[in-house]
Amino acid sequence: MNTESAQNSQSEGVSAEDIREELSALKDNYAELLRDHAELAAMVAELTSDKIDESDNEALKKARDNIEKIRNKLNDIHSRVSSTVSSRKEDVQRFKEHIEHNPLTTVIAAFAFGYIIARILGLGGRR
Repeated sequence: MNTESAQNSQSEGVSAEDIREELSALKDNYAELLRDHAELAAMVAELTSDKIDESDNEALKKARDNIEKIRNKLNDIHSRVSSTVSSRKEDVQRFKEHIEHNPLTTVIAAFAFGYIIARILGLGGRR
């Protein structure tokens, strides 16, 4: 029977050698598919990396924009504080000059102010 089936196989045009060649071709095609798959995976990874880089760039740009806004606000606050401090320094200097020019008036005003506060708080009164 084996001889008959081998003869039938040969008469149909399919020999063991043909099957081996087909199998070898399939193996080669499968190996090529695996290489193509690896290349595609590498390409996808690269594209994903590019997307991540773009996302990182966008996030970095937004962070820089926010830093710039904060820097501008801080500069604005600094200029306001500097203006207020210099204005208060001028006020203190005028007050010092007023005290220097009117020492007796200043002492009398301080005494009167202290007396009024003491009366309000009930200090120095009858016990």
